[in-house]
Amino acid sequence: MEKSDIWMNMGLYGAWIGMALDMTVRAILAVLRFKAGHWKQIKV
Repeated sequence: MEKSDIWMNMGLYGAWIGMALDMTVRAILAVLRFKAGHWKQIKV
């Protein structure tokens, strides 16, 4: 158990919320990168 878990007193729900927020932010960043078109310049 980490200090933030005890301090926020959210337990497993806090872990799920944190994971969902992390995945949401990563998805938004991936969409922005895709729309920017920088991935087209990568040579394989």
